Amino acid sequence: MRMLAIFLLSLALANMSEAHSVVLTWTATTSVGIQQYNIYRAQCAPTDPLCLSASYAAIDTMPAAATSYTDVNVGDGAVYSYYVTAQCPSAGCSDGSTGESVGSNFAIAVIPGTAPTGGSGQVQPVTGNGQSQPVTGGGAVQPVKPPQL
Repeated sequence: MRMLAIFLLSLALANMSEAHSVVLTWTATTSVGIQQYNIYRAQCAPTDPLCLSASYAAIDTMPAAATSYTDVNVGDGAVYSYYVTAQCPSAGCSDGSTGESVGSNFAIAVIPGTAPTGGSGQVQPVTGNGQSQPVTGGGAVQPVKPPQL
């Protein structure tokens, strides 16, 4: 069984009146006869920001002429991973492929949101550990003295 060519998937975050969305774009397959594109998404756990152990589910389909999809069902502060496949009929596409293609590359979207409870959402410097840290304003690295015992 031959598979359809993998297409490039990219994304952009859009902020529409405080509601967030993710716009996926891809390059159409060169195979003639595809029925549709299938859009898959997984929500990544905070401990898995690259979605290495995520479970993907089909969230929508797009017609064969489409080369983009907008996901408006995203939550503030969430991390999502997406991929797209092409679907050929059982009779096959022009390249002899049948069924669903292999997936595109993965695209990860980090949705802006409020800070987690108990934190500011900002990275704070650690002091008193004897390690180097950036100094704001100058961009230089300065040693930090360990605390006096």
